Amino acid sequence: MKRFSKICALAALGFYLAGLYLLWRLCQYGIHAWHLRYWLAGCGAAFLLCLAGGLAIRRWAGQEQAGPVRRGPAFWCCLALAIAATVWSGSRIIYAAIPYHGALSWQIDKWMNHKNILLEHDDLLADGPEGFLTDLDRRMRLPSELYTTNALRITFDGDGSIRTIYASLYGPDRRGTARMSYLIGYDRAGSEKMDVWRDRYTGYGASYDEDERLGPLTVLWHSGAVAEQLARWRDEDGEADRAVYTLSYAGAQQFATAEGLVLLPGDADGDGVQSGVDDLSVLRGGGHVTGFTLTLSRQNGGQSQSVSYIMEPDYTSPQQIMDAEQARQIEEAKAADGWITGRTNEDMYFFLNDQAGWRLVVTDAALGSRFYVLERTEDGGDSWERINTDPFGGRIGQAEGLVFFDGSFGFAGLAGASQSYSTLYVTRDGGLTFDAVDLPLDTVTALPPLGQELGYTAADYDYCEMPERTGETLLVTVVPDKGEREGLVFRSEDRGMTWRVTD
Repeated sequence: MKRFSKICALAALGFYLAGLYLLWRLCQYGIHAWHLRYWLAGCGAAFLLCLAGGLAIRRWAGQEQAGPVRRGPAFWCCLALAIAATVWSGSRIIYAAIPYHGALSWQIDKWMNHKNILLEHDDLLADGPEGFLTDLDRRMRLPSELYTTNALRITFDGDGSIRTIYASLYGPDRRGTARMSYLIGYDRAGSEKMDVWRDRYTGYGASYDEDERLGPLTVLWHSGAVAEQLARWRDEDGEADRAVYTLSYAGAQQFATAEGLVLLPGDADGDGVQSGVDDLSVLRGGGHVTGFTLTLSRQNGGQSQSVSYIMEPDYTSPQQIMDAEQARQIEEAKAADGWITGRTNEDMYFFLNDQAGWRLVVTDAALGSRFYVLERTEDGGDSWERINTDPFGGRIGQAEGLVFFDGSFGFAGLAGASQSYSTLYVTRDGGLTFDAVDLPLDTVTALPPLGQELGYTAADYDYCEMPERTGETLLVTVVPDKGEREGLVFRSEDRGMTWRVTD
């Protein structure tokens, strides 16, 4: 009997160790090791069977033999092995539960932050867009103030029955100590429940964009104009209404034209005051309007229509847009380690410090070339003075760089429209005058290896890169074309008065 008892105990230990290993693999790799669940169940059943059988045999044997049971070295070795395996497997399972370290962590996240919630308010016309939020709030206690990170989209039938919902919302929790986000999906064809993922962010960088507030959506929807438009469309479709309607909302949006845009009266931001322009005709003079907007569209067969409703839009004139872009360029130039070129007007900026700066302003353009004037500021860009109406001596092209090493000494580069050659200009009076830099190409005795291979002469090196300064030494590299890597390097030790080619 003792032999059978020991065999059962060893078998139970073996199945226990195998079960621990399989459990760890399942927690670590999840669905990729899902087939192991059958083996795990088998090991568990076999372990319990062997354990129960061994205990039954020992009890029966104990009734025949009196006296205490002695524990030999084999028993203690097996016990130590079981404890060690339990500790090791337990630590690996705990590791798999740490976020991003194993399948168990994703499953825990799903248990905690994923819910399937029945959409009870599925009639958009009767319940409004706030209806599905009521269903969510009942189960998840939504923030009192919600924002949308992407366009909230709801598709629905002519009778108001919701087909699909997509929303990405966020907002502060009830205590205001964390930012909660919600990814919401619903498809009537697949389920009657909404699929909701929740995430919690407790960092100090949590921010809330007032232009993304969800509250104005309800104001826009219940303004009356949306219902009137839907009624007109349904009348056009008749009783056999097979059109699909879509509600889209992305907070405050920007428009440069009034086409397809309807201005609604009302207090979208909830501050008790109706503000913004009262006539979209201001857009005829350029600029743009920005306001909370709801877009309603209809898809019927191959035809589609849409109309956007905007409330309390703010108007930005072309001059304001230009001033804002210039202010952005100035701040970018102050932070840059060198010159920058504007994205819209191609003006070139360089700041020596927070107060002193220069800019090459484009005054005319034709066939890829530009004509520039030079302006200077001594108050950080608040005001500019035009100090040179022709810095490149009548030549036109594209500015390649602008750099000053102090308040008077600097360089500007001008390339031809083809970008195959350029000229370097130096100023010693703060930009009031410029002189072309004349590099001694006639003193060149050896060309770079690639130039020799291609049969170049010194005259082919006619594209001057902007100078670099190390201490009191200026270095200028001259290449055959823009972008070439091998070139002639000229050095000056006297602030650009004289130059010599380096070996």
